[in-house]
Amino acid sequence: MNKTIIISLIILLFFNISNYMFAEEESFDGLLDRAKESYLKEENEECIKLAEAAIEKYPLSDKLDFAKGVIVSCDIRLKKFKKARNMIGKLQKDYPNSDLQPLWEYQIAFIDKHEGKLQTALGRFKEYINKYPHHRYVPDAIYRISCIYKKLNEYNKAIEYAEKILKNYPNSPLVEKSELVIARSLLKSKEYGNAIEKYKEFINKHSESAELDTAYY
Repeated sequence: MNKTIIISLIILLFFNISNYMFAEEESFDGLLDRAKESYLKEENEECIKLAEAAIEKYPLSDKLDFAKGVIVSCDIRLKKFKKARNMIGKLQKDYPNSDLQPLWEYQIAFIDKHEGKLQTALGRFKEYINKYPHHRYVPDAIYRISCIYKKLNEYNKAIEYAEKILKNYPNSPLVEKSELVIARSLLKSKEYGNAIEKYKEFINKHSESAELDTAYY
């Protein structure tokens, strides 16, 4: 085999390997989609790994805020609240026009609540609701406000916000939990007759509810 043929074969092999590597290179969107799938499966470490790979491989992508936002959501789920809070603060500054700004404001309030900063969380949840009344997490924010008020022994306020879920979001999965907030707040307020009625209504309406056991206590 002469030298020219050998060189030609080497060049052909090089291009075949390059084409294979290029074909196997996963796109930013592909990595991000897989990260989202892992998040939905609650595979948080895998989700973070995929989002970080997307950021590392495609540092000039115009969707970096979404990849970093996925990491924040995983960190919150893993209760890495300090890391998540710091990252959100940076994201809010780096991406002031991001579609994820409402979510980040909600997440900061969520972190405050879980760190026991109840008054701060109340203010932030309310500010989030006022600024973004149609955002997807508004029902959750209203429910969490009701829970905070209940924890602060402000039972009338707890009932007021729980009733907003029943009135404005009747098909929300938070309806059952909100009904229990109302019943428990009435009980804590020593309105025993009303509390008993609410518990009875709950048991009759939600005979297969995962919350049913708690309604008996």
